Amino acid sequence: MAVLHRFIRHGNPREFWGRRYTKVSIFVSLAIGRGFWRRKELAVDRGELRDAYDALRGRYQNERNLATQYWRSFVHAKPLVADTAESLHALLDVFTENTRALQTMGYPVEAWDFVLLNHLLEKLTPTLREKFEATHMSAEPPRYEQLTTFLAGYCTVLAAVSNASPQSNKSKAQNQSSRRPASTTSLVAQNAACPKCGKQHLLARCPDFLKLSTKDRHNFAREKGLCLNCLRAGHNLTNCTSSWTCRSCQAKHHTLLHFEQASVPPPANAPAATPVDDPAAPGDTGGN
Repeated sequence: MAVLHRFIRHGNPREFWGRRYTKVSIFVSLAIGRGFWRRKELAVDRGELRDAYDALRGRYQNERNLATQYWRSFVHAKPLVADTAESLHALLDVFTENTRALQTMGYPVEAWDFVLLNHLLEKLTPTLREKFEATHMSAEPPRYEQLTTFLAGYCTVLAAVSNASPQSNKSKAQNQSSRRPASTTSLVAQNAACPKCGKQHLLARCPDFLKLSTKDRHNFAREKGLCLNCLRAGHNLTNCTSSWTCRSCQAKHHTLLHFEQASVPPPANAPAATPVDDPAAPGDTGGN
């Protein structure tokens, strides 16, 4: 669509209809405004090329209407009803194609990060949104690119699962049934109460925890045997698989545990973290 827009706006009409073809197929991507794109083919005889060119130019040279169509296409996109690879991929296409078109027209799409993030989050199912939030262990808002990358990867997972053979699905269902108690235990562990206030939220989002000073937050995490990188129990800093690092210094510890230069950091020779299964181990710093 962006290519067609530039051609119609700046193209040479003689180049458009002056070629030696008896018929030209013009593929036009039309933003319908319902959250999807439709490809429409116009087969035009050479004698009608001028009229076709003028019609397309008149329609797509109205930049205000065109930009409004792009904007409405993803703002009013239908929310997901179920987490399927097809529906999620279609939703991502709506956001990607329309934002790229707006960027091609000169709009500062890169400055809309927070707006695009929340518009896309609102289109997700509660389950899928919860999965994404579980990967973001910071009080700071995630980036729009982080969300689209996560969803693209999840599309691959959904496609792989849906392509499994019937026998594999049957075996998977039987295994899940036989392991139901273990699955329930795992779910309870993931939804464990906040170690600070006991409510159902992540420690990094706990108001009581956020009120503490950096030193007190650090000491609390050590006392509870939490990983100093993701603030979760069950492993230490060395074994943490989270890709997140401190946003202030990029070291492997949580941003909420970052000591400013004016502050006195913990001893550098202290252990990295306290294993959960050994609460009597020496204290650690988790910071650089």
